Amino acid sequence: MRELATFTHTVLPSEMALELLFARFSGSPMLPNIRSIEWFGTEEERHTTLILPLLVSPLLTNFYYYLEDTSHTRAIVSALTPACNSLRSIIIVHSSSHPGPESPDLVQESSALLLKCGSDQFRTFVIGSPLSWKAFLRASQLPSLQCFAVRPDWTEPLSNASLPAAMFPSIQHLCIEVHDADSVWLQFLARISSNGFYFLTIELRNAAAATIGLPAALKHLRSAGLHTTLTKMVIYPQGDSRGLEVGGTIIEHLLPLNQLEELDISFICNPAECCHKLSDEDIEKLVKGMPKLEYLALGDNLCCGRPDNSIKNLTAIANHCKYLKGLRIHINAEAVIAGTFDRDEYADEEPVPRQPVECPLLTITFGTSAILTQRERQRDAKALASKLSQLFPHLIEAKTADERYLIDPYL
Repeated sequence: MRELATFTHTVLPSEMALELLFARFSGSPMLPNIRSIEWFGTEEERHTTLILPLLVSPLLTNFYYYLEDTSHTRAIVSALTPACNSLRSIIIVHSSSHPGPESPDLVQESSALLLKCGSDQFRTFVIGSPLSWKAFLRASQLPSLQCFAVRPDWTEPLSNASLPAAMFPSIQHLCIEVHDADSVWLQFLARISSNGFYFLTIELRNAAAATIGLPAALKHLRSAGLHTTLTKMVIYPQGDSRGLEVGGTIIEHLLPLNQLEELDISFICNPAECCHKLSDEDIEKLVKGMPKLEYLALGDNLCCGRPDNSIKNLTAIANHCKYLKGLRIHINAEAVIAGTFDRDEYADEEPVPRQPVECPLLTITFGTSAILTQRERQRDAKALASKLSQLFPHLIEAKTADERYLIDPYL
C-alpha cells in the first residue's frame, strides 16, 4: 500500500489477530510507506498501543494521537522511536482534565524522543507529559519549531544560568504550563527571538498560578516587546485552578496586550459558585484596551447564575469593538430586557443607546437563563432578542450555553 497518506483508526483487532500480525511482519512496519497517522483512542487503548509498532514506519512524518487518558502515553512515545529521524510533527493530546502524576520513566522517554527528533525540519511537538530541562533547552534551539507545549519536569532543579540568549527562533504557537513557583523558568519568555510569535496558550495548574505565574509570564513578554506581536491568547485553568475566579486583577495584567484579535479566558464555574467576577467596568476597560478583538470568550462552561453585571457591558462591547465577530460571555440575560416592560426588578437599568453602533458581531453565547426555560416568559425572550438585535444589527445567532436559541440561524 504505497500511496496511503493517512491512517485513521476505526476498528481494533483482537489479541489473536495482533499475534498473527506480529508473526507475519516480524517486527517490520505493516505499512512501510505510511507518512501520516491520525489515531483516536477508545476504551480499548491497550490494544491500540500494541498495534502502533506495526504502523510506525521509518518514513513517518506526522503523528496525531487523541487519548482518553494518560495511562498509555509512555507506550505511544516508545512506539515512535523508529521514526524519530523522519518525524516533523508529534501531537499527543488527551481528554482528561485532571492528569495524574507522571512517572520518571515517562519524563525520560518523552525527553529522549524530543532529543532524537532534533531535525532541522521538526515543526511541532505537543505531548502532555513533562520534559527534562535538557530537552526543553534543545527544543528552544530547533530552527523550524513552530508549535511547542512546555511542561517542565518539576522534580528537576531549574536554573536560568544556562539559558541561551536567543530561543525559539521560529515559534508561532507556544503553550506553557504555569504553577505558583514559576518566577525562575518563565524568564525564557523574554528571550524568544521569533518574529512570527503570535499565539500563546497559558494553562494554570493551581489558583496561585493566576496571582504569581501569570503576571510573571506577561511581565517577561513585555520586557521583550512580544506583547505587541501576540494576536491570540488562551488562558485555560487546569487541575486545582478550574474554579478560578476571574476578576478585574486578571484584566489589569492583560491590558498591555493591545494587539490581541482573539482572547479566550476559559474559566469553568463550579456547582457551588459562579467564577465570573468581572464587573461592567472591568469588561468596558478590557474592550477599550483591546480595540482589535475579533473573538472574545469570557468563560467556558457558562453557569446559570446571575453575575453582577448588566446590559452595560454589552453596550461597551457594541461601542468599542469594531471588528468583533464572536462573543461568549456571562451575562445577566434578564437584565438586558430592562426597559422593554415596566418592571421594578430592573428599575436601575439604563435603556439601550439609540445611536448607530459599528460592532459587526455575528454570534453570541451566554449563560442559561430562566426566560428560556419558563413558557410564560416567552415574551421576555422576544424582548431580549430584540435588544440584542438593536445592539448588534448584524447578529445572526444568539443562544445560551445549553444550546437554547434566541436568534436561530437555521430559522
